[in-house]
Amino acid sequence: MAVLHALIICISALSGEDLFLQGDMHLRNAQYADAYTAFHQCAQNDATLSPYATLRMAQCRALSGNTDTAIQELEAFIKTAEPGPWHIKAQTNLAQLYAKEGQATNADPLFDPILAITPQPWWVEKIAWEATENRETLPEQRHKSYAYYRYVIDHVWYVQPRLDAAKKLIHSPDPEDRAIAILGMLRSSAYADAGKAILASPQTLLGIGGQGLPLEDLLALSQGQDVANLEAAAVAVENESVWIRLWLVHAARALTVGKKYDAAHRVAHLIAKRYPETRESGDTLWYLAEQVQNTAKDEAKAIHLYTELATLCPDHFRADDALYRVARLHDIAKRYDRAIETYTTFSDQFPTSRYRGQALYRAANIQQEAGNLDAAKALYLKGGQGGIADYYVHRGLERYRALEGHNNTNFINLEIDGAAPVLQAIADQRAPDPGVTESFLATPAYERLYFFGRNGLDEGEWEALHLLQQTTAMEDPGTHYQAIAEAGFAHTALQFAIDRDWGVDERDVKSVERWRLQLPRVYWKDVTALAKETGIDPYLILAVAKQESTYRATVVSRSGAMGVMQLMPKTAKWLGDVDPNITPHQATHLNVPKNCLRLGAFYLQRMKERSNDNLIYTVASYNGGPGNVDKWRKQFDGHNIDDFVEAIPFTETRDYVKKVLGYYAGYHTLYAPAE
Repeated sequence: MAVLHALIICISALSGEDLFLQGDMHLRNAQYADAYTAFHQCAQNDATLSPYATLRMAQCRALSGNTDTAIQELEAFIKTAEPGPWHIKAQTNLAQLYAKEGQATNADPLFDPILAITPQPWWVEKIAWEATENRETLPEQRHKSYAYYRYVIDHVWYVQPRLDAAKKLIHSPDPEDRAIAILGMLRSSAYADAGKAILASPQTLLGIGGQGLPLEDLLALSQGQDVANLEAAAVAVENESVWIRLWLVHAARALTVGKKYDAAHRVAHLIAKRYPETRESGDTLWYLAEQVQNTAKDEAKAIHLYTELATLCPDHFRADDALYRVARLHDIAKRYDRAIETYTTFSDQFPTSRYRGQALYRAANIQQEAGNLDAAKALYLKGGQGGIADYYVHRGLERYRALEGHNNTNFINLEIDGAAPVLQAIADQRAPDPGVTESFLATPAYERLYFFGRNGLDEGEWEALHLLQQTTAMEDPGTHYQAIAEAGFAHTALQFAIDRDWGVDERDVKSVERWRLQLPRVYWKDVTALAKETGIDPYLILAVAKQESTYRATVVSRSGAMGVMQLMPKTAKWLGDVDPNITPHQATHLNVPKNCLRLGAFYLQRMKERSNDNLIYTVASYNGGPGNVDKWRKQFDGHNIDDFVEAIPFTETRDYVKKVLGYYAGYHTLYAPAE
């Protein structure tokens, strides 16, 4: 009893923030009684953090096995707490406890508020999945779970969630749902599972047979067999059933796998003509074109298919990629006139494409190599009007500056390779940064937001969500977006900005403020302090954080990489063992941004020293490993920096280097150098 009394006296002397952090530390160490005491003291002593501390107390109850008491405390909190972001969090926490206890009926309506939020923040996905699985246990609500699985299949780009949703939806009694499930399998490259599901549903196929094509021919095509009366499928296509579209997609893929490319093309063309705005139209042509290019080695046919995709499905997400492939194939084959023509046509047809800078850069290269220097300069300069965060934009501007033979005051040299400038930042893009004033941040909501952000606590996402919802009615929410991003919640803020078309004009051109939301000076005080300590440019640290996690402190990769700089625990432990600047506590608490940024910065410092100050080798080492980079440097010794970057054998590392350096130049374009 005396020990507990002494503990309470000690805790009471701490500030509310210290108490919350102490409770969080105890909670992570499964010391639930100590955590409860700290959170209880915080709730009593700090009105700003009190609601969240109270929710943490209920969490301690639940984790210690006292679920009934936790439920009672959450129910009481929901009834009595003042309105705020903690209210929807409390409802969600209570729903999760009810679901865990098998009380699906009680849980179901409590999930509704968080699921109704649009756009759905990235971190709500796990909650939505829990809610959906809970609804599956309620026959009267099961239709809502199937609706969610359809949403995932149609809107989520990541393969595994889409495939998981498809495997759930395939059990729906509705044939249309099952068709969408199989489409989800096809989109996720689960071709074998999709084929089995199709062939297991002959009666459904029979429902669309006889409308121009017999059932036996439908099944034959689904198994990759060509049929004499394939053109009769055009009649069947008039049917609006999803099964018709599904059958055609699967037939085209099966014919492609069977190397019956002409028959596959006829089916793919039917899909594109009948369903030009569906994802399947472009997907089918893309899959066929890649197989023709890589397996059949038929370049001319591949060019025809890629062109057809870009022409028939111009709004498909691969349409720009397809036309860029056409230009690259001409380029590789040294048909330079055709390549330049296609590159420039591409840049005009897809002005916001991620490949625009690369296309104009390569077209300019060809002109420069041919001695057409004026044409090259014009293309480099045109490419320089593209995306602020594009590696090729800044690389092209350096080529332009070199051809001009003088320093242009609109450009800023960025010495990347330790010898000569490689990238140019664009000085005239810089607009005065008003910053976020201290008075603006001196509100309980923003005080909480920044506290949670700098300590990697997920309560911050709920605060950010609440603040972003309040900006809906604001004429100019820019300062709020900036403040939320700089607190560490840039990913969520950008989701809302994109959903609301904030900061872009009718031509989809981004304002400087929108670019600053994409490249914010997040955790800035910690980053600049680390920069002075390590000698690493603070904008390089942020560029790596952008690529690794989009600045998210709580994200964990499938491989186990953690935190803002996405370090593997094994790497963090090694760094803590060998580097006196890293403490064991920092190495084991990667969710705290200050810790993870510190480890990442010191790791970059090591890679930079190993790379003789060459930032390209430094960034490549961070992603691909220093041993691999040593091999590549020997292999490409004497080559220019362009050759090295383009020849990096690991596709992931090659893309990583370009993205990080693009972000790095983008930061120097948007902001003045750090003091």
